[in-house]
Amino acid sequence: MVVAAHFDVKFCGTEEYGEMDYWYKIVYYFVAMTAQRFIFYMAFIFADTSCIASGLGYNGVDEKGNHLWDKIVGAYILDIELGSSPVEMFRAWNHQIHLWLKYYIYFRIVAPGSRPNLL
Repeated sequence: MVVAAHFDVKFCGTEEYGEMDYWYKIVYYFVAMTAQRFIFYMAFIFADTSCIASGLGYNGVDEKGNHLWDKIVGAYILDIELGSSPVEMFRAWNHQIHLWLKYYIYFRIVAPGSRPNLL
């Protein structure tokens, strides 16, 4: 929140920003967009926390005896930030919506054993 207050994304659309040095613009835009993403990450973390608090996020016990709370996950932040491809990053962002679309839309459209096509 502190960084987002000093690096506003709206400033990137002004003429003053357009007249600045090229490298300054690159660094400013990178910092502003990173700060903007972290605001959305906080929303995902609060949603995950509410699912855990209600008990909906409980996923059983693993082989070591640890309780798992990852049944409902909004976003895998490290996979988004360190993803090696856009597909990986899109799967990690809004993960539950991705799973819903995959199982209830995509798998119903494509016949089993066939590949999706434009025809």
